[in-house]
Amino acid sequence: MNEPLSFEELSRLDALCDEFESRWREGQPPRIEDLLADLSGPLRECAFEELAAVEVEFRRRAGDRKLEQTFAERFPLQADVIRRLFERSASDASATPRRPDFPSVGAPSSLGGTGEDAGDSPVAGRFRAVRPLARGGLGRSRVALDAELQREVALKEMLSDQANRPGQRDRFVLEAEVTAQLEHPGIVPIYGLGMAPDGRPFYAMRFIQGKSFEVAIRELHASEGGGPFAAGRLLDLRRLLTRFIAVCQAIDFTHSRGVIHRDIKPANIMLGDFGETLVVDWGMALTRPRVDGPTTPLVKKPSPDAADTASNADDDAGHICGTPQYMSPAQAAGALSRVGPASD
Repeated sequence: MNEPLSFEELSRLDALCDEFESRWREGQPPRIEDLLADLSGPLRECAFEELAAVEVEFRRRAGDRKLEQTFAERFPLQADVIRRLFERSASDASATPRRPDFPSVGAPSSLGGTGEDAGDSPVAGRFRAVRPLARGGLGRSRVALDAELQREVALKEMLSDQANRPGQRDRFVLEAEVTAQLEHPGIVPIYGLGMAPDGRPFYAMRFIQGKSFEVAIRELHASEGGGPFAAGRLLDLRRLLTRFIAVCQAIDFTHSRGVIHRDIKPANIMLGDFGETLVVDWGMALTRPRVDGPTTPLVKKPSPDAADTASNADDDAGHICGTPQYMSPAQAAGALSRVGPASD
């Protein structure tokens, strides 16, 4: 696809992918063919590739062993895309070299196995992958069993094709470090950081039993209760507003530590079944030195600008970072120097 997508098309694509992945996690996946019906041109091509990658991931975890044949039969006109998709999946199984300057924190804890399909069967080490959660451009998350403490955790692993890129590796590790140092009830706690035998970094964090704020909003609008101001719906709305306040308090805390999330959206807020409200996905976090902040730096780096460099190499290259429909004007303009607490 040579023609770039417009801002509006990027927004539509992002919303479509979020909805598609959410429906898969809820066990009610829509058909890709139906979602593509109203699309055309470059947007349709890009949407197909993104949606197909998500569906392949979920079907593989469910044990479907005839994926390539099934997709070839379903989408004969997209044969080239299907071939690239499965070639990339096959290359993910190849090992990547271990980087000597990256310690296996918390050893002997490790993911075990080789390649990204290691979680399909029992693996050695502390964590045993159980089922998929989500997948992004840099990494993917899975539910895993912590064999030492007999609990379920969320395990985020770096994708194989990204693990060979030093800048991306630094960004992934920085995400874990920043999240771990933001100790607040509204921020998901990190349990450990390490490296799998194939060289890919990973970290374990709390697995939240519940749903995203995005799903909760959709359920509120879809509920029936005698109109928007009926007693039942107002109560549900007040509960969501209480959760929203909790998010604001958590983000206010991170700003006090010099950290800007840069991707605050309903899909990145998890609502637990027992009142928990947690902000997740700090992969785009930007750290800023603060004159009025704590005396100890949030993340120890060789120079004051190192954190910005590690976490924002894409911005330095003129790349716009974030989710289009939730970006601040400064982010949408790629003006990194003007991104601050107000952007969140």
